Amino acid sequence: MANNKMKLTSELSLKEMALDSSQFYIPKKVKIDFSQARPKNKYKDGKATDAVESYMLNGIDERTASAVEQSLIDMEDVKHITIEVLGSFDVIESAMEGSQLAFVELLDTRVMAQWIDGRNAGYKGLKLVASGLKLV
Repeated sequence: MANNKMKLTSELSLKEMALDSSQFYIPKKVKIDFSQARPKNKYKDGKATDAVESYMLNGIDERTASAVEQSLIDMEDVKHITIEVLGSFDVIESAMEGSQLAFVELLDTRVMAQWIDGRNAGYKGLKLVASGLKLV
């Protein structure tokens, strides 16, 4: 994805700003539970449309998944990685139909701030944004 520079005099929008990915551990493979995938619809004039803009997925990295399978870690103790996928909708939708649990490789990732709802809502988390994914 393009690495656009901002002017110091520009208005800051954490929603659009990608963080320096070299500061984060970004896993090569992620295990996704497609039964929990959620579509994020496009908005027009402040109202949601039927068109899907992206899919929100939860995943765990390959090493953590291996530790869970070997019963070294309890799944309840694992914190999921939030992933927003902007493409590969056909792959995601077919995996959702089968409630598939599968490893994927994320394409063209970047780290961005994530809005957390609640009593003190704000950009308080991180998410991976990928242009697409492929099953491995």
